[in-house]
Amino acid sequence: MVLKWPSDILMKTQIVFRNASSSQLGRVTMAGFIGNGRGVPPFRKFGQYALVYLVDGTGRYQDTNGRNQPVGPGDVILVFPKLPHSYGPGPSEHWTEFYLCFDGPVFDLWQTRGLLDPRQPLYH
Repeated sequence: MVLKWPSDILMKTQIVFRNASSSQLGRVTMAGFIGNGRGVPPFRKFGQYALVYLVDGTGRYQDTNGRNQPVGPGDVILVFPKLPHSYGPGPSEHWTEFYLCFDGPVFDLWQTRGLLDPRQPLYH
C-alpha cells in the first residue's frame, strides 16, 4: 500500500509503541510513523539501531562510510548506533516513513558476526 501525502500538509508524527523496560539481550525502544517527514540532519549519530521503511516519496541516504544514494518507496534504511548518517527528502520531494528503534547486546553481536553490516545499510 502506498500512501500519498500532499507536500503542503504539515508533518504528521505518530508514535505507535514506546518501551521503557530493559532486557539483558535487547529491546525494541520505539516504533512509529512520520508522514511528510523531513528526515534527519547531517551527520547525526543516533545511539541505537533503527529500521526506517520508506512508504512513499523519494530522497537520499548518506553516511560517513561514503554511501550516498537515492532512496524510494519500498527501501529500508538500517541505522547503526555509531555510524554518522543523514537521510530525507530533497527540497522538492516528500517523505513518508515507518520506523522501528532497537538496542541491546544481541544486536551488537549480530553486527560483530556480520548479520548487520554498516557497509550495507540499504535494502529494498
